Amino acid sequence: MSREEIVAVAVRLFAIFLAVQAIRLATQAISADSGVPISEFAVGIVLTVIFPFAAAVLLWLFPLSIASTLLPINKNKESLFSNSNTNSILEAGCILIGLWFLASALTDTFYWVVILIVSIRGDYGIEDLRTVDIANIIATGVQIFVSLSLILGYRRILSAINSLRFKGI
Repeated sequence: MSREEIVAVAVRLFAIFLAVQAIRLATQAISADSGVPISEFAVGIVLTVIFPFAAAVLLWLFPLSIASTLLPINKNKESLFSNSNTNSILEAGCILIGLWFLASALTDTFYWVVILIVSIRGDYGIEDLRTVDIANIIATGVQIFVSLSLILGYRRILSAINSLRFKGI
């Protein structure tokens, strides 16, 4: 694989992350309180959902041109990895994706811990959680589980991927 191909894979992974975050923000915006004026609601939707989703589409459609723009010009066109063993790339990818998910989940975890503390104490009139709040707490827990599985259990994931890849051979 060349440098550009590796960066293109990372660009596409980032595009997937942006699309998932845009969908997540869209569901949160739809379930938001209706007391917000429609003009402010529309501006909020455009800024938090449409721009990240549009960026994800552009990143997905043009990963090699973006990668070649980001990387300095290399006069050597040889492959970055001369052998066909891609396990080291897959290991690094699993760990990086796991860290990325964990970083995203930690902010949500802090948010939900504060909301749970406030709801238990009865401060600010929040005494019971809505169904969407409970669903978001569970989704955050699943995200932490998946991220820790990617970081700590990547060898099992890689063996499963390799067994699927070479099953027919």
